[in-house]
Amino acid sequence: MTVRRLGRREIGAANDVLCASFAAYPVMRYVLAECTARDGLRRLVELFTAGRWMREHPILGRYDAANRLLGVITLTPPGELAALAALTELGDRTWSALGEAARRRYDAVKAAWTTTAASGDRWHVNMLGVLPAHRGRGHGEALLEAAGAAAGAAGLDLTTEDEGNLAFYRRCGFEVVAHGVVDGQLFTWTLVSKP
Repeated sequence: MTVRRLGRREIGAANDVLCASFAAYPVMRYVLAECTARDGLRRLVELFTAGRWMREHPILGRYDAANRLLGVITLTPPGELAALAALTELGDRTWSALGEAARRRYDAVKAAWTTTAASGDRWHVNMLGVLPAHRGRGHGEALLEAAGAAAGAAGLDLTTEDEGNLAFYRRCGFEVVAHGVVDGQLFTWTLVSKP
């Protein structure tokens, strides 16, 4: 088993893993609640990962001995994010396809993340996904360890909207620093890696 940084030729495979991993995730269900676009989840995942690819931020993959991609983690280093015209255009196309209601729900999620954001200059884990058939075998932990190594002394922060994930992140050395409500259906927790 190995963890390595993914290149542009692996964008499709990484997005496949994340779509499979996040198909039932609370944020996706919430944002896409009334969306009729057949490829809604794919479009949303592609939008979420595009900023990482376009800015050349680290995206790491966990591979098995047969070189199959089993898990993916996307990271954002600390600092300001430069505006990218191509990302803005992709966002416009995505929200046009998904609908205004989906965009409003996503804006509500972003607002909750803003109010619960961790202080400090940590690297942010945007998405961590392992193929459902391969969960519980240490792949998520290996990806978090590699992300922690990339972040170095700065450490990591992340959010989860699935309360069931809290025990996993605590086992991996994270602590909850904030909790927020998007609405009565969706909650978010912010966690940081312990020094």
